Amino acid sequence: MLVKLRLFDKTRSAILKLTESEGGRVLDDSDPRSLILEFVGEHQNLESLLKNLQAYEILEVVRTGNVAMQKGKNVLVPFAAETQG
Repeated sequence: MLVKLRLFDKTRSAILKLTESEGGRVLDDSDPRSLILEFVGEHQNLESLLKNLQAYEILEVVRTGNVAMQKGKNVLVPFAAETQG
């Protein structure tokens, strides 16, 4: 999940602490008024984290689904072909 937050001098330190404690990382801090953060994890954990981040001004959120495959014949998420009609 990528999260862009509006950044204020008084919130920067708290946001960076929260990001580190949740195993996230800063992807972009080139603009002194915003930060782009990356978080990886289970859906429930990311939902909880997003609620915590609402204490700050969220500008944008981008999420993905599963983006991995297990090697070999085992399947993480079975393919469900769409029916054409």
